[in-house]
Amino acid sequence: AMRQRFSAPPLNVGEGIYDESPETGFTLPFSAGIGVRYQISPRWGLQTGLRYTNLGRTFIADYVGDGFMVLQTDVDNYQHWIGVPLNLQFTFMEQGGWRLHAFAGSAVEFLMDNDFLVHNSPKDIHYHQAGTGPQWSAGLGLGAECKLSPVLSLYLDPSLRYYFNTERQPRSVRTIQPLRFDLEAGLRFSFGAR
Repeated sequence: AMRQRFSAPPLNVGEGIYDESPETGFTLPFSAGIGVRYQISPRWGLQTGLRYTNLGRTFIADYVGDGFMVLQTDVDNYQHWIGVPLNLQFTFMEQGGWRLHAFAGSAVEFLMDNDFLVHNSPKDIHYHQAGTGPQWSAGLGLGAECKLSPVLSLYLDPSLRYYFNTERQPRSVRTIQPLRFDLEAGLRFSFGAR
């Protein structure tokens, strides 16, 4: 589609994204983590760590820059979050190098970068917004681990998660639908009781 560039309009609103249309699409949320589990007993454990999540969406909006604006253009928005989960885990099957578990807990996440890619000719524009306050969530799920060594495993943890106070966060799939199915994968170190 043709992009039209307007130079030096009388703009007093400041740089930003304005007049957003409804989303034309969302990317599949992706989470990867590195975790630590302390085994309280052979069945019960506490798990924490660091989790990175990427949320993406596309929409049409106006962009106001330094002395110019781009009207009704395609915009890709990518949000980069870092979080710390705290879960209580129950292992209900451990056989060979595999472990199946259930878990419940909460997480706090911080928006590290809210990046907008404004499609424009001859060159696309990157616009970044500052991070917001913490995003809290609670969830429960079932997970599987494949042991790579006695203390290190590869995990896959699907969960049902609810995100609180989403009205204070930038628009994303979480603010539109705070009860979400999430999927996290990563590496986990285990210590404590065996």
